[in-house]
Amino acid sequence: MKHKLTILFYLLLVTQFAFANDGAFYASFVKGRNLIPMFETDISVKKEILNIKRINSNSAEIDVYYEFYNPVDEKTIEVGFEAPCPDASYFKKKVSSHPLMKNFKVVFNNNQLPYSVTIVSDAIYYKDGKFIDKSKLWIKSKAENDTLDYKYVYHFKAKFKKGINILKHKYIINLSSSYDALYSLQYILTAATRWANNQIDDFTLNIDMGNFQEFIISKDFFDNSKEWKINGVGKVLDSFDTTSDWYYWSIKPVLFVLQNGSVTFHKTNFNPKGEIFICSELYRFHQSDSLGTVIEELPFAIENLRRITDTTLFGFSKKILRNLPYARRGYVFKNPELKSFYEKQRWYMPDVDYVANLTTLTKEEQDWLKKIDK
Repeated sequence: MKHKLTILFYLLLVTQFAFANDGAFYASFVKGRNLIPMFETDISVKKEILNIKRINSNSAEIDVYYEFYNPVDEKTIEVGFEAPCPDASYFKKKVSSHPLMKNFKVVFNNNQLPYSVTIVSDAIYYKDGKFIDKSKLWIKSKAENDTLDYKYVYHFKAKFKKGINILKHKYIINLSSSYDALYSLQYILTAATRWANNQIDDFTLNIDMGNFQEFIISKDFFDNSKEWKINGVGKVLDSFDTTSDWYYWSIKPVLFVLQNGSVTFHKTNFNPKGEIFICSELYRFHQSDSLGTVIEELPFAIENLRRITDTTLFGFSKKILRNLPYARRGYVFKNPELKSFYEKQRWYMPDVDYVANLTTLTKEEQDWLKKIDK
């Protein structure tokens, strides 16, 4: 016997941008009832592989693989990803789909599924098997008045056969940034506990933020840094200094420093108690006394080079900057002053086999060195 259920996978954008895991909801068809979260009693999450990859300075690709187990007869399920609207400034030209999401794609049991995007506002936006879709003119008027109380729902129908079902979905979304952050990203994990097994039996998280990156991950869903594996050249710091006054530094995050590669978190019988928060701190260049600029700290991320704009550098300060690209790669300095300075940088990882070579630096680093020399 075939059963028909309605399940919404909940995507929540916290503050400005965040992403969500897949959780089960039940849409009540009783008049006057709201959308009520509840557990899926049959289908369980056997496996999830979540890949988060920063593809440029402003965006990241989310790529998720699921294995669901359905022990009962086939179920036809309405699947959706809910994305609350961001800042009103994004709505000048585009309202038909979420302005911060693109290339949304779903493959279920080897079949790419068509999907619809519905803009909703009512608390009960799914009634009698239909979405209550708001007109685009209504959305524009709301945006113009900064009344951002609506959502985008990406939805499609899928048949969960008895046994193992494989769901893959992928999309690109903009990263957040601020005075304190070069970039940040949030992703909700706890929705996975709404499935029948109240957990993910086999969970893998891969994070690739690019080369020469240092970023923190909050300890909301893991206990210590030993649970992480570095795939490439890098290190993990459990204790570090920061100039940021963001409230979430108080959660004692772990700092990852990567010359190249990615980091992996793997856990079986995973019942997440918190969400993913990733952030790369924005470097601020500090100047000091009348004798010139005294440098105490330098950034690891190449994108932060543009933050170093002082043109009055001379002497040892200038020498420090000219050696920054090589220090990033672990150059072991023979000069006692340079050696002492760079060994104090939290990101420095000495490599006795590295030989400094200008031509192997990135174009951005080479152009920046030319400016320093001038």
